Amino acid sequence: MGRLGRYFRRRSSKKYNSKNWRSASFNGRMAWIFGDSKGLDISARSKIRMEKHKDALDIYDIAESHGLRLRDHFVNKCRCQISLDRLVDAFETAQMIDPLQQYDPIPSISKSLRGYKQAERRDIVLDMMAIAEVPEEITIHLSQWSKEAVARRHAKRSPVEVDSIEEVDAEVASLEPDLDTEDVETESTPQENSTNSSAILKESAEYVLGSILVDAYRKPSRIPSLPFRILREGLRLRSERAPSREFDTSESLQPTIKYKPANSILFFPTNGVGFGHFARCYAIAERIRREDPDVELVFLTTMPTLHYLSDIGALAYHLPGRYRYADMSPAEWNSMFSDLFLSVLEQHRPKAFLFDGAYPYKGMTEVLKQLDGVSRYWLRRAGENRSAKPLPEGRMSVFDFVVRPGDSVHVEAMNEVDSLTKLVRCDPILLSDQHNIYPRGSLRKRLGIPEEAVLAYVQLGAGKINEISDELSNSLDAIASHPSAYVVYGESVIGERRVFDHPRIRTLRDFPNSRYFADVDFAILAGGYNSYHEAVQFSIPTIMFPNLKTKRDDQSARVQAAGDLGCMIVLKDRTKKSITAAVDRIMDQQVRNDMRSSFEKMEVRNGAQSVADLIRG
Repeated sequence: MGRLGRYFRRRSSKKYNSKNWRSASFNGRMAWIFGDSKGLDISARSKIRMEKHKDALDIYDIAESHGLRLRDHFVNKCRCQISLDRLVDAFETAQMIDPLQQYDPIPSISKSLRGYKQAERRDIVLDMMAIAEVPEEITIHLSQWSKEAVARRHAKRSPVEVDSIEEVDAEVASLEPDLDTEDVETESTPQENSTNSSAILKESAEYVLGSILVDAYRKPSRIPSLPFRILREGLRLRSERAPSREFDTSESLQPTIKYKPANSILFFPTNGVGFGHFARCYAIAERIRREDPDVELVFLTTMPTLHYLSDIGALAYHLPGRYRYADMSPAEWNSMFSDLFLSVLEQHRPKAFLFDGAYPYKGMTEVLKQLDGVSRYWLRRAGENRSAKPLPEGRMSVFDFVVRPGDSVHVEAMNEVDSLTKLVRCDPILLSDQHNIYPRGSLRKRLGIPEEAVLAYVQLGAGKINEISDELSNSLDAIASHPSAYVVYGESVIGERRVFDHPRIRTLRDFPNSRYFADVDFAILAGGYNSYHEAVQFSIPTIMFPNLKTKRDDQSARVQAAGDLGCMIVLKDRTKKSITAAVDRIMDQQVRNDMRSSFEKMEVRNGAQSVADLIRG
């Protein structure tokens, strides 16, 4: 037992110093199981590094139950409690922190209290007063309340304050010289090391299972999460053994994931090349919130624009797309995603899961195959390019429903449905409609634009896969040549910021910009799904620039349907001359009136509410 404990402790030290936190935590727990208590400290600090504060807190509780005090024990325990909203427990732990450690948790506790409602805040402070004398920085909350109450406590802030992360990182880094580096460097001869490692690796699955079961025995409250933990560790072991192979769990431990669903809905929009996936999920979530104020809305996304979710009281988890990581293989990214996905499922127990993206990741579908009792939806819009890569077999069958928002043209996508999946069609899903836009004059007043001016709205996308600088410059020059025209440039919230030195050009970087469309006389837009249907929804005379370089979105076919009806001017060949001619034409009031009249042939309803009702049901 002692030799195994030392082996795993040395291994955890090595993994920790190489910043492999997941493996360091696992080996530290194994060291503890086999009698080396130092492994607990490494495991706890690794969990903090991974921002798994509940797991770290459980480790500190285990240490205390055995009469142990880990390094910076109460400081790190207090930080974890604050991040988990256990403010009364954090205050109690704070009483045990050595003043010489120069860590004061009171400002963080006080800041966290501001996210609670008045009655909740009072009860928390009174509970603290029963433990010890409470500083004025906290008692002030008994009489001074925040002017902006947060509707739901889950949406009030990120799990850990930024300054806390920096402090934890500094302290954890200081641990590295103390991790028995000499022992690690001289642990065995190469031959002995190879032999011992092989023997251990052959039994690694058994060790993992034993560790989880022992932990559940010591902590009965973790028994309900056993299926999640076993599957997560199985996926991790698989990826570690064959990191260069495509993500595969066929030989991993794969129990069916079962839990009692909570009143929670999980959304997963990908980022694609624009904002469409996120916007559709947001539109549906917003309407679900209206119908059910108590529902927990959770977003797991590769999109960076998480701050907009606070407006609807949604909790957000972010994992950057694979392209943001240098030299990371698809297998490695999928393994990382599946680990986060499992953690989110375990924590929130959603009754429904909605994915909006062109291509379902294998890391997601492998987890969904094991998920039981959860309604699974794939929001897969039409307009797919026929030359796009077909889906691998089995990717669609993990979903119960494929929700197909309509488009201007009927396109039967490849792999439309399979025998296990039900197809549900709906109207285009839009963020804004006639019921929630701002009245005419709102944008002009906000940006200082005369009421009598002709207002043009220009938005050509984020420029992620096509160069838009020349087209944008030519468009602005053409509009500016008309003295009566003003331009509002709709700057993408995920694109680069631009500066314009012209007295009649304004910039709007908001979400969603479409709520100001009552002020717009005409628009120049890219041919994306959301932009196109918003123009149709609000009958805006539009010059369309379809993007011909998208892989799965046939923008040309989409916008041409409106062009054929006379609602829009479609420019596929965008030269300075053609853009100027189109702008000169649309500046004519009669032309715009005729285009608005043509929109009557393209009546469009918003499908966001029908999908919200489907998911809630």
